[in-house]
Amino acid sequence: MMRLIATFGVILALLSPASAAFPPNISFKRLTIPAGNGPCAVVAADFNGDGNLDVAFVNGNDNSVATYLGDGAGDFIKAANSPRASDAAVTVGLAVGDFNNDNNYDVVATSIPGGLTGLWNAITGGVGGNASVFLGDGKGSLGSHTDSGVDADFPMGVAVGDFNGDGKLDLAITNLNSGNVSVMLGNGDGSFGDASHFKVGNRPTSVAVGDFNLDGKPDLVVTNGADDTISLLQGQGNGNFLVYGTITVHSRPIAVAVGDFKGDGKKDLVVAGLLSSDVTVLLGDGAGAFPTSKSFPVGRHPSAVVVADFNNDNYFDIAVANRFGDSVSVLLGKGDGTFKTARTFAVEAQPVALAAGDFNNDGKLDLVVANIGSNTISYLQNNTDLTPPTLTMPTLASSYPYLTHLTLNFSATDSESGIYSIVATLNGTMVTNGQTVVLTRPGTNTFTLTATDKVGNVATQSATFNVLYNWLGLLPPIPKSGVQVFKLGSVIPLKFQLKDANGGLVSTAAATLTVQKLSNNIPVGTPLNATPPASASTGNVFQYQPGPGQYMYNLSTKPLSSGTWQLQVHLDDGSVHSTTIGLK
Repeated sequence: MMRLIATFGVILALLSPASAAFPPNISFKRLTIPAGNGPCAVVAADFNGDGNLDVAFVNGNDNSVATYLGDGAGDFIKAANSPRASDAAVTVGLAVGDFNNDNNYDVVATSIPGGLTGLWNAITGGVGGNASVFLGDGKGSLGSHTDSGVDADFPMGVAVGDFNGDGKLDLAITNLNSGNVSVMLGNGDGSFGDASHFKVGNRPTSVAVGDFNLDGKPDLVVTNGADDTISLLQGQGNGNFLVYGTITVHSRPIAVAVGDFKGDGKKDLVVAGLLSSDVTVLLGDGAGAFPTSKSFPVGRHPSAVVVADFNNDNYFDIAVANRFGDSVSVLLGKGDGTFKTARTFAVEAQPVALAAGDFNNDGKLDLVVANIGSNTISYLQNNTDLTPPTLTMPTLASSYPYLTHLTLNFSATDSESGIYSIVATLNGTMVTNGQTVVLTRPGTNTFTLTATDKVGNVATQSATFNVLYNWLGLLPPIPKSGVQVFKLGSVIPLKFQLKDANGGLVSTAAATLTVQKLSNNIPVGTPLNATPPASASTGNVFQYQPGPGQYMYNLSTKPLSSGTWQLQVHLDDGSVHSTTIGLK
């Protein structure tokens, strides 16, 4: 299956991790790829089939498309025959796909013919434009372009999809001066049929593809720059579209991307507002409508937007190129349709396009950004610390005697960001490294270690152990071995002692007694609560006798029957101690 990425020293402090307000955890290291004159569009794909992502971009003022091949470690080299001329006045948009079904990636660029005069005429309306396809050879090089007329004026944004379900990629192109979208169905050989046109708003700038009504057919969304609206076009599955909705958004919408920001399987939208310096997120209802929207501030003049998961939390995030902020804003998604405050990263002059991909194969998505004002591509290598601290737990046995003195030694390290806090608890009570505690809770004890690094990554680990009394066995008349037979109806005095880790008698334990009939040494039915003599009101609970330092229970055998019985002493440390008697 072909791979395509979206276009466009430790202080141990007893502090609760929740007490720190960490900024959104995302970080990038900026590197630079040289470009031609006026880079204005960029895509990412594996053009040479080596498993490493490469970059292709438009040099708008040179009228060419360049490819740079990635080595999988974050470095790039110019591909052979790069750049390839588009032979146009201005080349604008760029998209990637396999247009001739040879399993190699190709690119398509939108272009305006006619030199400077043609450009002026295009701005004022009148010279048409082309979709120029550059076929990839699978080795990283692009062939010369083949042009298909869009039959409209000033093509800009371009999106790729299979709009008629024939397994061949098609194109949707916004035409700035015509107020429409050209849909061109692919022939599967790198060429396209005549354009069909669908009227949208005034000055359409960008287009994106998604199945907004969950009918299995790709739909379109278009930003209308002069109307402050987006147009929704429902795909019919045969290459035709029905314009079914217009939504008002913030000032001068220029770019749009599709994602699932709530994780509900319904497509949502994010629109960049050029003059409002924000992005508007519109949440889809799965029926084709977007009834809920909210805007989030970014940098100055956001010009492009891409959706990806940059912090590997399985929620979609948003990255925005801010043209006159010379920056990229990243908004981390919360998975509920809202986003954390944007973090901003400097790039070179006037970024106008960006694409996401893992260019150094470290499992984190990076960004490439086309900077039209500095003739560069910024490679923002994602160096976000996503690794939680490493915990060193205390060495714990599976069980300890009651009142053992236990020293707890633990630590945490974080080689990337450093440790912000370490919190350790024993049974919910905070403890410090090297502290000696006395194990006073019988039964299961839980030690929990939590460490937070300086960017907010948290590691938590728990370990359990048992604290047990030293059981000395039942005292006479119960023998230490063998089965003693008692008279049915008699009262049997049951006695035992418990000791702690220091050899002292334990006086605070809780103990109960159950009995269960045996048949051929196999328990029959369920255990029964023991019954005391009629005059007693102790239920099945042992009583502690301070004088002899023992626990005592008088078992009445009147409710029982003759035969063999198992006596079960249940201690509050979770242990059960059994012996067998006979009744006759």
